Order: sequence, then C-alpha cells, then structure tokens
Amino acid sequence: MGKRIPKVKIVGGKFRGINISFQPSRSLRPTSNKTRETLFNWLMHDIKNSNCLDMFAGTGALGIEAISRGANSVCFVEKNKKIFNNLSSTLSNLGITDQSKMLNGNSLEICLDREKKDAYDIVFLDPPFGKNIVSNIYRKLVNKDLIHKRTLIYVEVEKNTQIDKDLNEWKLIKHESSSQTRFGLFKMK
Repeated sequence: MGKRIPKVKIVGGKFRGINISFQPSRSLRPTSNKTRETLFNWLMHDIKNSNCLDMFAGTGALGIEAISRGANSVCFVEKNKKIFNNLSSTLSNLGITDQSKMLNGNSLEICLDREKKDAYDIVFLDPPFGKNIVSNIYRKLVNKDLIHKRTLIYVEVEKNTQIDKDLNEWKLIKHESSSQTRFGLFKMK
C-alpha cells in the first residue's frame, strides 16, 4: 500500500467538500476544518466581495475558503518553494488564478515591504509557531497602509501564547482555542 497523501477539506461555499492535497512538511500546519468553520462563521457578513491577504499561506486553505465563500480576491504569500508550487497547482486546478495573486517569499519582506494601492479587508495570519512575530506583523501592516479602519485580522498561534499580547490598538472581538492552537479575530479599536 502506498503512502497516504494528507488533505484538507474546504468546509463551505462553492468548493465545499473539495479536498486539497499537500505534501507533508515540518513547516506546514494547516488550519483544521473545525477552526476554519468557526472562523468563517465569524466572517459570514464580511467575506462577500472582500480583498484578503493570506500570509504564511501553506496549503492555501484559508484563502481558498475565502474565495469559496465569496471573496473577490486573495493574495497568497508562501516562503517554501515546494509548498508554493503545490499551492499554485491547486489554485489553477480550482480555476481561481484570476482571483489570486501569488507571492513566493518571506511574508515580512515580500508582502509587507512592497507598496500596495488598496488596503486589505481581511488578513489571515497563521505564522510559524515559536517565532513570536505577530506584533511585528501588525506594526508593519499599519505602517504600510495595508489595512484600513474596518480591516479584520485573524490570528492563529500556539495554545500557550497570549493572542493579544502587545496589541493595544486592536480589539479582540472573537476568540477560541483548540487542543493545539489559540485563534481570534481582531479589529481596530
């Protein structure tokens, strides 16, 4: 019997039930189906026609779920070339490359150091665990005008991390935790 290829399932919208295959990697930790379902229930009134940023995209499950549920566009940023190529193939197979922008490189450098005309409506932050970079990302998002007063920011961190540490100008509006993660939705105060 061959090796089983891991998959994540899109839980809602036009791609509901579609499985996204990915190559296992130590640097890849897809957001669980249950967590994504909770997140997109929180975003149900905000996702339609939104422009999103999926930093640390990995499998692309968060951004693909957003497009599946009516987002206009998603900018996917992924550093690992192999994972990036797999994500590119997935977007092509789903026929959503016209709604997707792909950037291969470090999210903090590529995405946050480039100029952008319009701010994002929703930002998905699921950075590598143990790096303690969320507050740095927030500051760069603000300084680069990549967000506006109504932007919603989703953060997923390891369970033992305080999710709203050093984020005084942000309000945690929804949050939950799972067995391994803590996740929440923020907006500007």
